[in-house]
Amino acid sequence: MDFSLLGFHGLHQVFNVHPVFVHFPIALFPSALLLYGLGVLLNWRSACVAGRACLYLALAGTAVAVITGLMAQDTFPHNERIHHMMQTHRTIGLVIG
Repeated sequence: MDFSLLGFHGLHQVFNVHPVFVHFPIALFPSALLLYGLGVLLNWRSACVAGRACLYLALAGTAVAVITGLMAQDTFPHNERIHHMMQTHRTIGLVIG
């Protein structure tokens, strides 16, 4: 099997990995809400269990996104305007996360 066809061969060219991880909690938090809602409305226990699993995975993804974001902030070349944007981005991310 040729593993280069799976799409991960370009990952070594990524400047920082923060954008790779930030999308997991963005997708998993609404998925958890949807599954919990279906589980409560339809009295479907397995949907609540799946919602809880999505919630735990979203929590882990949030932790990884925050850690990679904090590591990336010092390695990204930027000017004063971009620095202000990055500080705003970091503050919003830490408040939400």
